[in-house]
Amino acid sequence: MGALSNFVNEHFGVDTVFKPNPLATTIGIGVTELWRNNPDRLMLSFINLGATNAYINVGPDVAADNGILLAAGGGSVVFTAEDDGELVGYPFWGYAAVATDIFSGEVEGA
Repeated sequence: MGALSNFVNEHFGVDTVFKPNPLATTIGIGVTELWRNNPDRLMLSFINLGATNAYINVGPDVAADNGILLAAGGGSVVFTAEDDGELVGYPFWGYAAVATDIFSGEVEGA
């Protein structure tokens, strides 16, 4: 195990694994399911790779006026169990007026 693995293991207290998003790499026009709930998730990150604003929220009622803004061209947000409690394990949905590419990944207990 390397120094990074040791640090992460000590920080979370369990072995972890990173997983890129298996559901969606694009937020389509309108609402897209991005992540299902996961009670083993410890960290979740989103990065907007597209040229239009996108929004995320924990329900399918996400919209431009009901979501967390991911600004065009690299807007991002990270949720961690340490800072955000059980919110990190909730399902997440995205909204965009124009389809936009998104990168997201989770860290979960192995």
